[in-house]
Amino acid sequence: MRNPKEKKKEKIIFVAENLRIGGIQRMLLDECYQFLEWGYSTEIISLGKKLQEDDITTLDGESELITKIRITFLPKRRFLQLIYLRKVILNNPEESTRFIAHSTTGSALLRIASFLALKKITITLLIHQLMTLSDEKQKRKRMYQATSANKIQFSSLQFLLDWQIELDNHRILRTILNSRFSFNRMGIFLPRLNNFNSEPQSICKSVIPHLIYLSRISSWKGFETFSKISKEFLNEQMHTVIVTTQNANREIMNPDMFEPESVHICFNKSIVNLKKISQLIHLYPTNYGSNVRFPQSIGMNVLEMISCGIPNLISPDQLNSWPEFEGSCLIKQVDWMNMSEVKSSIEDALALTDHEKYSEILRLRKVISIESHCLNLLESNEKFPMNDCFYRE
Repeated sequence: MRNPKEKKKEKIIFVAENLRIGGIQRMLLDECYQFLEWGYSTEIISLGKKLQEDDITTLDGESELITKIRITFLPKRRFLQLIYLRKVILNNPEESTRFIAHSTTGSALLRIASFLALKKITITLLIHQLMTLSDEKQKRKRMYQATSANKIQFSSLQFLLDWQIELDNHRILRTILNSRFSFNRMGIFLPRLNNFNSEPQSICKSVIPHLIYLSRISSWKGFETFSKISKEFLNEQMHTVIVTTQNANREIMNPDMFEPESVHICFNKSIVNLKKISQLIHLYPTNYGSNVRFPQSIGMNVLEMISCGIPNLISPDQLNSWPEFEGSCLIKQVDWMNMSEVKSSIEDALALTDHEKYSEILRLRKVISIESHCLNLLESNEKFPMNDCFYRE
């Protein structure tokens, strides 16, 4: 594999569904930061509009890297999006431009725009979702849209396995897509958590442990479970921190329901902002439902916590994507229905020494770094067979 720094001047253009606060968008920015560090220029094209109360770019403050990313928010109409994408394709030389889509829709629009521009382009599609979370119509739509990409990379092995099983019922699609599949594990841009100019905040005067929820407010991400558990342990010796988006679902999470002295709610904040909080323990009680074959309990939030030496209690996960986490003191799988197990797991996390946490950070730094992920993106370099997207099942 070539050294990413030994290259011609190249540009990487990302197409994303939106830039709301979430794991996909977090990884997209971290990809940009890594490529910028290697000397590439980067551009993000968002198919969704900018939301003032739900914008991932606000989490990193006034960092130097984020100001180097060109970001364009497109209008809603697909026709206008295609016009813009066609113009981008025409204005960027094929030999020095790479296109990476973070949604199947983005990949399909790029391919159509390339036809309109009469230019061949290389598209890498990144998949970040379990197929079983979609209804049958959505599944078929995503499969057909995926044929627009040269390479299809899955940020979790669970996602790849799930897609392969779904494709067993679609012989022609399976023939077309399977050879393009590969596993490209997610990661984080580690310097972001240390070097960015985000002033840590002290939101609690008490020097006591805190249980933390760091995610969007939704049932499948386990907010109700987190709320129930935190109430069980909430006292003068343990508080709770909820970090979510400004436009959080108030039907599930109403700030007025919580005692502000012991439940600290932070909107649109990064874990970097919260480093002054005493002894955090991250709870991520995901619940995908009984129909999901391969539950995914390791998200970008968990990787961020590991990089900061914060213990994570997560839902059962076979660790298909992360075998290195087996036996880690910073990752513990928990049966959330068993309150005695939850309690003992919290106690074990509290008993960890700084030396144990730091040793684990050092062991896992390379594992969770986004460098390998970005190197794999650079290897997606094949030309697109122009007739592959014109087929019928």
